[in-house]
Order: sequence, then C-alpha cells, then structure tokens
Amino acid sequence: DVEHNLYHDTEKDAAIMITDDDDGLRVEGILGDTLRIRPSSVMERNAEGHVAHELFEIPLRHPGGDDAVFDETRHASTSWGRPIKPLSERSDSGFLLKVSPEVHVVIDRAHDKHFKLRSKLMEYLAIFMAAVNLKYRTMMYVDLQLIVTKVTVFHNISEPFITRSDHHPTVMLGETLWNFSTYVGRTEKDFKSDDMVVLLTGMDIGYVNTTTNKSYGLGIAGLTNLGGACGLWTRGALVEDVPKTFSGVVTFAHECGHLLGIAHDGSPPQTYLKGNIGAKECPASQRYIMSPSMGITSISKFSYCSAQQLYIFVGDPSRDCLRNSPSRHSARVSLQRWNKTLVSPVELCKLEYPDRSILGYVEELAGATPALGMATCHVVCETTKDTRPAYLIINAPDGMPCDKTDSNKVCINKECVEFPTNITTLTKKPRDPKKSD
Repeated sequence: DVEHNLYHDTEKDAAIMITDDDDGLRVEGILGDTLRIRPSSVMERNAEGHVAHELFEIPLRHPGGDDAVFDETRHASTSWGRPIKPLSERSDSGFLLKVSPEVHVVIDRAHDKHFKLRSKLMEYLAIFMAAVNLKYRTMMYVDLQLIVTKVTVFHNISEPFITRSDHHPTVMLGETLWNFSTYVGRTEKDFKSDDMVVLLTGMDIGYVNTTTNKSYGLGIAGLTNLGGACGLWTRGALVEDVPKTFSGVVTFAHECGHLLGIAHDGSPPQTYLKGNIGAKECPASQRYIMSPSMGITSISKFSYCSAQQLYIFVGDPSRDCLRNSPSRHSARVSLQRWNKTLVSPVELCKLEYPDRSILGYVEELAGATPALGMATCHVVCETTKDTRPAYLIINAPDGMPCDKTDSNKVCINKECVEFPTNITTLTKKPRDPKKSD
C-alpha cells in the first residue's frame, strides 16, 4: 500500500515510491530539487529480468540561480557607521533600524486579465503585499515594511518593455529586465520618486534559443539587479505570479531583497557591491527565503546573513532614497477579509497545474516523514500518473486554514498559527498608463 511503499527523506528532499509486482521492482520519485527517477519507457529489461530505470531532470521553479543581475559599473562611496549588534542588545537600546522602501508595482495584461473587476485585482494585491511584508517581519536587525506608493495596471495598451518570442508568446524573455529598467529610468514623470519598481507578471519568465527556437530556463520565477534600489537604471525587478494563487509572494520578497543588497544565502562577498559581506555563514541548503531555489522544504523566513547584508546596505550614505520616512500602510486586514481572496485548495491545485487532471486534494499525505499536509502548510494535490494515484505538493499560501479544530489557525510563513491581529496593507488606487507612455 502507499504508506509502506513510500520512502521520504526530508534532509535530501527525496521521496520515492517502490513497487514490486509481476512486472518486477519499480522505483519512481524525487531525488532532490531537480532530479527524478522512473522506469524507462524505451529501454528493455536486462538479462536478469530487472526493469531499466532512467534519471531525468526537471526545471526548478525558483527566484534564484541567475536572478540577481550584477551591475559592476556602480561603485558608491561607503561609510558603514556603527557596528552591528545582536537584536537583543539593539532592541533594548533603540538600535533597531527602521526602513520603509517605496515600491511602485506594475501589473501586466497577462496578470490583469484574470480579474474581471479592477476592485478584485486591487484587493488581491493588497493581500499579496501584506503577505510579502509578513516575510520581512521575520528579519533580525531591521524593522522593514515595503510601502506601495503607486500601482500601474497595463490593461488594454501595449507594454513596450516586454520582450517576447514569436515561437513562445507566453514566455517573457529575460531581456525584459533590461528593457523594463530602461523604461523606468526614462519615464521620469511616473517613476521619479520610486525606490524600487516591480513588474508583477502572469507570463512565464524564461529564454528561447534563437537557433533551435526551444525555450529554456522556465523555472526562473524572478529577475532583478543586486543592490539596484535607488538607482535610476537599476531599480527594476520582474516577478512571476500565477494569478489568484499568491505563488509570487516569496519571489517578490526575494527579488526586493536583492534590490536591497542581499545576495543569495551561501554566496561569497559581492566585491562590486561595496561593503557586502556575503552569506557564507548561511548555507543555501538551509532553504531560507534568499536561497537560490525554493521547494516544499523551503522556510518562509529570512536568514541571519540576509539581515546583516540589509543592515549594511541601508547604512550606506549613498542610499539616500531609503532614508526618508514615508507613511506606513495602516489599513487593517482581518481574517475574514483575507479569506475572501483565497481560492479553495482544489482550485489552487488546478491553477498551479493547469496541464494536469486534478482529482482533489488530501489533508495529509500518509507515509511521508514528517507528514505533508495542511497541518504543515502544504497543499497535497491528488492526480494520476499512468492510471495510478499521484500527488503534487504546493506550499500553502498565507491565510489558508490549517487546523480543522481551530478556525483562527492559518498558515503564516509556512507555520500553522493564530492569525495575527496587526496586519496592515495598502489603500492606493491603481492608475492606467496613457497610450503616450
């Protein structure tokens, strides 16, 4: 049965199903982030009658890898001021750094078209940004809240900064980051006062080989410029989001982290970014938000190293744009309001896996150690593969109920906890850019 045949290793991110029947011993499952094993469909049995197997890789959906594009022409003078102290020392003596980066969110047509009413889109974005800021609450040293100062929606007009492929029209080519950053720098009247500008897209970020016309790199979920905040030509970022699923929340926090000078966990010091100390002390394998990849074992918190880098970056005198004190979001968010923006677990599965036949979802995947299910803030989607039961795992979005015995307990940063009473979000109204833009 499923429980006895499923082997799961959380440290190695491995989960395999072993079956022994009349056809022989078969192994199928996950071996780490991108490696998979399955019975071969083309190779025959060997002389002993054993079933041949094959290893294959799948693209990893992540905000990492090459998502931080380096601008080595930027060398700001630096004076790092007071040394960093542990949070326990600084919180008592008032050293906790408060910073409120101003973010302009641009929404493309591919994302906007999934919302029939503009009010629905704006309510989704309000909860989306509240969830992003919940991630920053996990950070040591810094009291940070992203402040959405403007929302621009491209509804029925062209998006001059998006680069597409004729052969893959749903793919947003990585070159779009350069085009978007240039568009932001040149369109002064719309973006002059923005610390960061993020394009939230419903397209799939990736690349296309101009010789073979084959797409690749579709696992990339975001792109940006490391340390690009405040820079006229470097403050842009691209973030994928499957509309209505909140799948882009962690990516949004990750990419804004890059803009604010945070390199990937496990990275050496970024020498072109003056003062950057890197994140060697925080291995990527710990799976915090600034890890180069994310999966079902990821932790929705920032590492100690991320906090250190951000504290240093904000302390750079050249980052004047981060020194003002804009009004923070004050619109309170109740659990009831949050729930209205969430889709059901089954609908979430269908939106995340549109090419799979979703039969439903299960509260807990039996046999997994530790258990995977709503109690651990994982949505287990039920489907089939070769007529056999199969399961697809999604990290549950913030606000999704996780305890059948307590309606106030929901997933927050991938933990099943009481819904916080102090969540706030934006009240801004969107604007439509004119055709002359």
